[in-house]
Amino acid sequence: MSTPDPGQFVEDQPVSVLGGRRFWIYRADPPPGEGEGDELFKAVFRELDARHQEDRSGPVGLCVAVSDPEVMRRRPEATWPDTELTYAGTLADRSQLRIRYFAEAVIAPGLPNSPSQAAWAAQDHALDEGYRIVPLAETDAAGADDVVELWTRENAMPQQEARRRVHEVLMVGLEPSDQVAAVSTVYLQRNAQLGMDLWHYRTYVSTENRMANFAIRLLWATRDHLRERYESGVDPRAPGMLMEVESEFLQAYYNTGYWALSDFWFIGESSNGAHVRVHYFPGAQAPIPQ
Repeated sequence: MSTPDPGQFVEDQPVSVLGGRRFWIYRADPPPGEGEGDELFKAVFRELDARHQEDRSGPVGLCVAVSDPEVMRRRPEATWPDTELTYAGTLADRSQLRIRYFAEAVIAPGLPNSPSQAAWAAQDHALDEGYRIVPLAETDAAGADDVVELWTRENAMPQQEARRRVHEVLMVGLEPSDQVAAVSTVYLQRNAQLGMDLWHYRTYVSTENRMANFAIRLLWATRDHLRERYESGVDPRAPGMLMEVESEFLQAYYNTGYWALSDFWFIGESSNGAHVRVHYFPGAQAPIPQ
């Protein structure tokens, strides 16, 4: 296919559902979801992505509203593998919102040392010798009381809340002495924007271990554990994970729309300004409006 003129298919607009970030709104006939429509979309995306690498002041990606119920039924995947268009919510008119970010597109002002996706991937993410991450329910090295002790010792939350939340703990990061250094918690909750039940993810790392790669390793370990249970059918309740990044430092430091290292997509902001990101497990399907 010859390179098309993208201007005839796209319009630059902020998308309120996606935190007001600017996207190219893609409108073409045939639309994505069909063979010819997919090829046209990919050609337009390649051209606009190339332009974005030269001038990153414009929109951060392409956005498509899928309104044909037949296409939704025929293509239910949360991420369409051929175009990489990923489900980001259902609009008021009951169309599906699908997005794809340009390479290295940023959705927030960065810091002088904010890494590119390639630089981030090249960093050493290994835990130091003797440190490890295990499911809390599958280890005798630590228990619920040890997690509560960590949270209360560091004033992360009141003891009453710690006692309530400890039942949500999935993974623990342990020091060589088996002292709990970090935890991840998950709870099942429906997300209104996506219309899906998802595992909501939170993590806490002790102050003295915050440079020990526990945060990224806990995210990977939790994601992989839940994904394996979903794919095996052991626990199919939620087809993905959702996190709210509240730290202003992390919002600025890791400011790309798509976290390729962990496969999390920015899909908007919460009421308190947190960056909302979603990860879908293989086989996840977007809901079809009734």
